[in-house]
Amino acid sequence: MISKQRVLSNQPFLFYWIARTISTFGDSLAVVTLVLYVYRDNGGAVAVGIVLTAQVIPSLFGPVLAPLANRVEQRLLLITSDIFQTTAFVIIALTHPSFLWLIIIVVVTSLFATLPSTVRGSVLPLFVESRDLIKANALLRSGANFSAIFGPAMAGIMVAASGPSIALLIDAATFFVSALLIFRLPPLKMDAPVGKIGYLREGAIGLRFVSRLVVTRTLLLVMFVYVVFAAFDNVALIFLTHSFLHTGDAGYGLLISVYSVGMVMGSLSVLRLRRRVTPPRILLIGLLLFGLGTLFTGLAPVLIFAVVFQFIAAFGNALENVATDTVIQLAVPQEMLASAFSAIYGLMQLASGIAYVSGALLIHLLTARGLFVCSGIIVLAIVLLGARPLLMAEHGMDSNVTDMEH
Repeated sequence: MISKQRVLSNQPFLFYWIARTISTFGDSLAVVTLVLYVYRDNGGAVAVGIVLTAQVIPSLFGPVLAPLANRVEQRLLLITSDIFQTTAFVIIALTHPSFLWLIIIVVVTSLFATLPSTVRGSVLPLFVESRDLIKANALLRSGANFSAIFGPAMAGIMVAASGPSIALLIDAATFFVSALLIFRLPPLKMDAPVGKIGYLREGAIGLRFVSRLVVTRTLLLVMFVYVVFAAFDNVALIFLTHSFLHTGDAGYGLLISVYSVGMVMGSLSVLRLRRRVTPPRILLIGLLLFGLGTLFTGLAPVLIFAVVFQFIAAFGNALENVATDTVIQLAVPQEMLASAFSAIYGLMQLASGIAYVSGALLIHLLTARGLFVCSGIIVLAIVLLGARPLLMAEHGMDSNVTDMEH
């Protein structure tokens, strides 16, 4: 088995892991707290929709920000992002801005929050060896999944108990602590020559490279389709529990909780995998499990079957998350990593938006049960489409790991 101790004894990674877990917890707090804040002040669905959109849209500009990772020391980018978010949430908490100013602050803050997403994958290989990347990504994703479970719950409790201002200040504190931990990292500047061409030209070269490399081109297609149909399920689940399983809000809450547990268990399970199970295989297994779990959730006759199949789908989703990051890191040169991560994850954000906009129409046409079944079948088809190019890329990735071990 891969040595877990080797990863956790890596002090830079340990600081980075704790910092990213804390800031992800802050992200989870922020989403719920801002929604509750806007709902209390404005009380309308439109206002809530606007603030959620304001948080998502800036992430689409990741490819534009990617060249910064090659021009600016990456630790500075991460610290700048955390400090800006700290300041922004303190301002919101203490000044209670008007709705217009709130949206402006949220958009700018979300743009700064996109910086860690852009450099997140490219920074890890700077202090983690190739052979340890899969385990390091598993630990990072496990921390993020725990944060996604407890962050929203804590936000709801704090807002209910003391109002949104206290929750926003605690949110600001999480980003400040993250900045302090990132400051403990060594300088994160890669050795490759960069910045010798224009900023936009460098970004265009990065995107062109991503579109031409077989692995990243495959991931762009596979992840776009996968995320569209995975996000459809987020829209359809509440209709499935109410109209077909007849379990109401309680059934919906149970399935959401089970899915969260499956995500945590899936990411932690990667820590126990043997080395011969390569990242591309983990990725395909994850997609396969998600497709099967989603398909059979749609066919579930009663709640208990839906619980089991949603756990399987979540387990597969977590495997895919860990493996996708590792495949990119092993297949793409260091100087192109920021472009690869920003392009692939930016496209995934776009896919989510498409699903949320069109999901209601498809539920009307196919029913919630039909949409789950259709989504599962499409994801399984995508596994077949992506299997050959991803498995063909294994040899190059194995070479990267072997070079690091010698």
